[in-house]
Amino acid sequence: MKKTYSLFFLALFQSITFNLAHPITPSFISELGFSNSLFGIFFAAMSLGIVIGAPIWGYLLDKDHPYKFMILGSVVYIFGQLGFGFFGSVIPMVLSRFFAGLGASSLVTIMPALLIQSSSNSEKPKVLSYLGGIIIFGSSLGYYLGGLLSYFKTSLNFDTYQYVFLVQIFILILYILLLKIILSPMNNFKMNIKNSWLDSYKILSKLKTNQILFFYSLMLATMSFTFMSKFLDVHFISQGYSPNHLGFYVLMTGLFSIFSFIYIIPYFLKFNKMKLLISSLIISAISIIVTFSFSPFIVLIYSIYLFFILAKSTYQPTEQLTISSFEGFTVGELMGIRQFFIGIGMFLGPILGGYLYDQSSIFSFYFNALLLLFSSLLAYFSLKRK
Repeated sequence: MKKTYSLFFLALFQSITFNLAHPITPSFISELGFSNSLFGIFFAAMSLGIVIGAPIWGYLLDKDHPYKFMILGSVVYIFGQLGFGFFGSVIPMVLSRFFAGLGASSLVTIMPALLIQSSSNSEKPKVLSYLGGIIIFGSSLGYYLGGLLSYFKTSLNFDTYQYVFLVQIFILILYILLLKIILSPMNNFKMNIKNSWLDSYKILSKLKTNQILFFYSLMLATMSFTFMSKFLDVHFISQGYSPNHLGFYVLMTGLFSIFSFIYIIPYFLKFNKMKLLISSLIISAISIIVTFSFSPFIVLIYSIYLFFILAKSTYQPTEQLTISSFEGFTVGELMGIRQFFIGIGMFLGPILGGYLYDQSSIFSFYFNALLLLFSSLLAYFSLKRK
């Protein structure tokens, strides 16, 4: 359990650090005179880096100690954040986002794989549930702290939000040191992956029909969840609220999520996984439609939208457990494939959603609710064929 707790701590630290710049990003991009569509393209470029990097990091897990690849990924992410924060022109910033995604994919691929490998079959549901809660809480706390950092722009008369990126990079350096100190003594991380790195992509051709359907369902759900995560930030700011207000809201929903992951979702996971997964997608869709069809926005976002948060939080460990049960693949391979499809969803979601948001913000939310309903249908047909 000591190993598991160490990984939980690192996941928390990682989630806080990776999200420090998120609450100021919509305002930062607006300062540069860029549109909401370009905001989506920036995030999509990062997601493309995740798509390309995920299978490679999944393969590399068996080649050397995982902490070395997590450190390498962190270094790549640092350079990506530096470029995004300081280049100031579109093409270099898009390329910086791509490299940030390439680096981040090492961490989001390796961490769940290590936890699954370190847990018994009976412990996996609880461990994945806790991991989901830790990531959401850490992300929320990162948002809140990033929102507090936004105050220094006014109080210290800074011209831009670039200082937030410098703070984030300093903390990332501390994170790299923690990876070295905590993980290097742990020598029994092996995923037994024997294929070449090119075979990490060829593995996709070995998927059965029901598995392909499930991964497409995951991709559609990720498209919607990613759009909601990123463009709720934009919508929040467009409604006249500050980055600090956004950070506080995300912190509150994060506290609600951690409560759910500890006390509610482990109970949910005792039920039929197929029904649970499909129900979570449908409830997510309904919550989006209700939240953005009525007013006042601030009341609905603190009430009805919490059902979306709970359903989304339930979906993540359920889909991870479903994928980990697929036969014919190692855990590292499955997590690499999973992250590949998640990356595609993260790439397509903000591009398509950003375009739709510029045309009509309300329609863009309805469209993403529809994606979740289609995702639930694909998941149903996939798991019925299993």
